[in-house]
Amino acid sequence: MPIRERRGRPSFDVSKENQGFVAVRVAAGWSQERIAAEMGIDAKTLRKHFSPELVDGYTFIEGMLLDVLMQLAREGHVPSVRQLQSRIERAQLRVAQQMDGPANAGGYLGKKEQQKAAAITGHRPRVSLAGLPANL
Repeated sequence: MPIRERRGRPSFDVSKENQGFVAVRVAAGWSQERIAAEMGIDAKTLRKHFSPELVDGYTFIEGMLLDVLMQLAREGHVPSVRQLQSRIERAQLRVAQQMDGPANAGGYLGKKEQQKAAAITGHRPRVSLAGLPANL
């Protein structure tokens, strides 16, 4: 007995090329509708087959770029070394600011933060003429 053919439209085939296509466009800020239209599929099909890329597309692409920079840096490409070093320094600064908290991200203590600091340390911070704490 012959195998009966499946009815309807064939299912969409996901490939590495398509995954990269979606991830790059997500990282570039394209909408899901625009990506789906460019691929010639429905937005629902895009969400069904490419949900990791839609959520973490920027992270995937940034990781790939860092891998390329690292490879070029190992080969002695000086601009890549500088770019990699710059990215690492910015990331460390971002982490330090997040750990410092949003209240002191700019180095300025507001009135309530000054009162809390005074309660903990037992002294009130001096204020400069510009209205910014002088002892920062």
